[in-house]
Amino acid sequence: MLGRWPRWSTAWGVLGAPRLHHTIATGEVVSKEAAGEHALDEFGPRWRPIIEEGLAYWRGEPAHPAFRDVRVRAGATAGFVLEVVAAARTLGPRSAVSRRRGGRRSARPASRPG
Repeated sequence: MLGRWPRWSTAWGVLGAPRLHHTIATGEVVSKEAAGEHALDEFGPRWRPIIEEGLAYWRGEPAHPAFRDVRVRAGATAGFVLEVVAAARTLGPRSAVSRRRGGRRSARPASRPG
């Protein structure tokens, strides 16, 4: 299966995960390309090559030579997605929706048995 890891799946993970991270952090939905730019700013230099690979695919550019080996590309993709998920979890319980409401929890009362 790994031998058939298509390049689009790298772009999907490397751009999609930071897109969700950005939404959780800000409450705004951005394009995948903007999410890639967000990831370049938000995550350390360790991840820059795989983020740039995802952006290159998205922009129709050729693959970086380091990622022509599918095992290297798949490993870097998986590692980065896990890093983004871990970072999103640190944003805490105060979600973007809560921030938009001025920090208040939902006004909906809890349901009570009848």
